Amino acid sequence: MSNKFWLHILSLLFGFYSLHSSELTISLPGIYRLGAAIEFAPIGADNAITILSDDVVLDGDGYSVTQTNGTAGVNGIFIASGRSHVVVRGFSVRGMTDSGIKIGRGCKQITLSDSVFTECQTHGIHIDATSGSELLASSIRGCHLIACGQNGSIAAFNITAARGLLVVDCSIVNSQAATSSLFSCLYMQDCVGCTVSQLTISGNQNRDQLIGIQLRMVSAISFKQIAVTNNISEETFFGIVFDTAVRNSFTDILI
Repeated sequence: MSNKFWLHILSLLFGFYSLHSSELTISLPGIYRLGAAIEFAPIGADNAITILSDDVVLDGDGYSVTQTNGTAGVNGIFIASGRSHVVVRGFSVRGMTDSGIKIGRGCKQITLSDSVFTECQTHGIHIDATSGSELLASSIRGCHLIACGQNGSIAAFNITAARGLLVVDCSIVNSQAATSSLFSCLYMQDCVGCTVSQLTISGNQNRDQLIGIQLRMVSAISFKQIAVTNNISEETFFGIVFDTAVRNSFTDILI
């Protein structure tokens, strides 16, 4: 095992090493805890933290992971395709030019909780799966997206291809998309049997069309206690848009 790997692990545990241009890769099962803030300034598209192993608990312990330069295509946390039993919690991720956290194809039993994603340019949270390689049996709890989605982004919170996903007690606020195309606060595509509850969408703006929740090719989704309020579009605002969405239920919705 390389010295570089152990140095990164020690930096997580004891916080004496500051990461700048080199990424952190977790390739073994275990419990990891951030011991200090990370400032990340890569020279090319990269991930500040990459998880390549199953059976990982990664606790940010409230510390921040911040991109400090303008390099394009940078994610805060990336969970590689096919991973299972991964827990990510307690992070503050800021200023990424791609996504705050990106989850690859075919993952299952992923838990994301108690984290804040701020000013991430493409997405705050991006489930980057496909039909046939969906995210399975996972949950996102207590996560908050602040001013995420700009530079041609389609959505602040992008869920593409999930089955049995639970999203609870989350918010999408203050996105300043300023794009000349449609922007959705929450975008769901190719999703089946998911639950979204206690979601707040507020204070978001776009020059062109703005959508609170966009649903495309989804079924059996349960929406409960959803508030879509005080959002502004210079063109047209839609609270919820359906495109081939069937057998979905809506309870206690405020628009």
